[in-house]
Amino acid sequence: MRSVLAVVGMAGYCASPGYAQTTDEPGTRRAWSVAPRVGVTQTFTDNVDLGSAAKQADQLTEITPGIRLQGESARIKAYVDYALRNFVSANDSRRNRSQNALTSFGTFEAVDKWLFIDASGSISQQTISAFGTQSPSAANTNANSTETSTFRLSPYVRGRIGTLADYDARYSRSETRSSSALAANVASDDLTGQLNGTFTGPLSWSLNGSRQVIAYGSGIKNEADRLGSRLNYRYDAELSGFISLGTEANNYSTAGKKSYSNAGFGGEWTPTERTKLSASRERRSFGNSHSIAFTHRTPLSAWRFTDSRSVTALPNQSSSTGLGTYYDLFFSQLASSVPDPIARAQQVNTLLQQSGISPNAVITQGYLTSRLSVQRRQDLSFTLNGLRNTVTYTLFQTDSQTLSSGGPSIADDFSRSASLKTRGMSSNFSHRLTPFSSLNMLSSWSRVSGSAGGLTSTQKTFNLNVSSRFSPKLNGTLGVRATIFDGSVNAYRENAVVGTVTAQF
Repeated sequence: MRSVLAVVGMAGYCASPGYAQTTDEPGTRRAWSVAPRVGVTQTFTDNVDLGSAAKQADQLTEITPGIRLQGESARIKAYVDYALRNFVSANDSRRNRSQNALTSFGTFEAVDKWLFIDASGSISQQTISAFGTQSPSAANTNANSTETSTFRLSPYVRGRIGTLADYDARYSRSETRSSSALAANVASDDLTGQLNGTFTGPLSWSLNGSRQVIAYGSGIKNEADRLGSRLNYRYDAELSGFISLGTEANNYSTAGKKSYSNAGFGGEWTPTERTKLSASRERRSFGNSHSIAFTHRTPLSAWRFTDSRSVTALPNQSSSTGLGTYYDLFFSQLASSVPDPIARAQQVNTLLQQSGISPNAVITQGYLTSRLSVQRRQDLSFTLNGLRNTVTYTLFQTDSQTLSSGGPSIADDFSRSASLKTRGMSSNFSHRLTPFSSLNMLSSWSRVSGSAGGLTSTQKTFNLNVSSRFSPKLNGTLGVRATIFDGSVNAYRENAVVGTVTAQF
């Protein structure tokens, strides 16, 4: 969902369109696939500009060529999905435009079992302000939406020092850029290192250190250094715990760096390979941070609950809150069961295609920020799979407070309100009508409010569509959409009929 990434070039070195490589060498996999596609979408909307008074109806044609490359060789794994979305208006050529969409991951083993290089990139449409107009679709014109790209390059080494300890060290460079002057560009440099060793029996230890520098285009620059130690105790194969001590120095809320002591504890319980509960708590410079995560899978369901409080910043998180698209949701839900992002992306696309759900279908929007914030976030989601039915339900809430101080800043939502609260939910019901067609009902609700009076926005969206596979490489979808938005800046209602045909080659 996110111009071209280094991963594309790296992956392109190993594969070209229509090229498949195999080998009989034991222990290696050399299979590459390239799948070009083109999609054509017709959108009939009664409110293309999302206005509150004089609605403007329009017919929009979207032509989207795309390509997906994926594969794995002895030293390289890569997944790249890129599409160019071209919109043409039947009534006003000023609405004609193009948008990039990219999702990519890659890993290169530069030195056998020691030096690795990770790369990733994404390009997508992001909402600038939580209180501005929220778009139900990229086809609608909206000044509150901007194309945002995030690229990351991360070399790292890992190995073992004799019989003493395992080590790993990583450097990461991330950049997030938006095409709107209302959103700040962000660059982040992260350096981390860790030693892990074992005493005797169930006791083990670790030492870790990190340095992070985040530079915003608005002029704000945050620095943070951390050094910590941890003592781990494994009671049995199912239960383990730890205590930690450390120190940190940062300028999160002060003009210069200030030092703080850290202390924390936590544990993990894994009664079965399908169930896992982990929890931790730590005293930090901004107060207590915590993380709670529970996941449970059965043959026909997946359950996930998370509760966390920590510092958030671009580009580590491209939006401060919101679930994004259904692709984002499933990608997050499968994080524990499929930790490899490349394998996870493949599985998510398979699930979406089988359920007839568009990967670009928006659940709830996020918003871009130009500074650090402390965020408490809670998510609950579950998926139920039957023989012909699939149900996905999600609840979330976030409480965010601005943390950065000093320096110039682009006016964002935190410049108008020191804290923001978001609540939301979404549901999806998919019913397989035939082996090649399905019915889907998607609905979502979200509300954002600021501590400053009068800052609110509420959005409700409902989608009903039927999708069908006409042939192994030809798919189609026909649906209707209704959206109600009520915000401090704008309020609108929009209804649309959307039809899509996608051909793979």
